Amino acid sequence: MKQNRREFLRLTGVATIAVTGGLGAAQAEVKPTANHKRGMAHGLTLLTLRRQREYRLGVKTDKGILDVKEAASKLKMGAPATMDELLQNEDGPRLNALVDAALKSNAIASVFLKEETIEYGPVVVQP
Repeated sequence: MKQNRREFLRLTGVATIAVTGGLGAAQAEVKPTANHKRGMAHGLTLLTLRRQREYRLGVKTDKGILDVKEAASKLKMGAPATMDELLQNEDGPRLNALVDAALKSNAIASVFLKEETIEYGPVVVQP
């Protein structure tokens, strides 16, 4: 069944923002982090996981769930730590680069978690 745009927006809660007047200017402002390519991530299954008492961005891969924050730290690469950061900063290209590097690296196996061991968080923490 094909879903129209209005139904999609209603189901995702975006319509609520439009009805209530939207976000304030300070909340809606996108802050560029550095001179890097912006856009959305492609070909990834994204999720929010709760780990070490915080919400983090995760990516489902064949090796397991990639903890993006930990992978970025170990690989010394920039990447969004949360789903909110990814969406607000349109940081998809850096996320795609990090996932590719993590999948090719055998030295950081600890950043891949078994799916049955993770605790899921909300898709977006600050709607």
